[in-house]
Amino acid sequence: DVYTSTDGATWTKVGDLPVALKNHSAVVYNDCAGSRIYVIGGFDASTNTVSRNVYTTTDGMTWSTLMDVLPVPLQGHSSV
Repeated sequence: DVYTSTDGATWTKVGDLPVALKNHSAVVYNDCAGSRIYVIGGFDASTNTVSRNVYTTTDGMTWSTLMDVLPVPLQGHSSV
């Protein structure tokens, strides 16, 4: 699930990741073009695999998948 909040107290669901993951990391990158969320790696229980994918969005509703871009499958890691 992907949620948004303007005040940190009231949250509204805006979308879902393309795949359910656990043990992934996520970062928000801000530049002059706006903000982008990156969800990196993680464990995909539907395929019983650790992901090498990165998922990215600007709105939490429409996601792009960058397939196999990580050098190794990652889970339980940190991103900054």
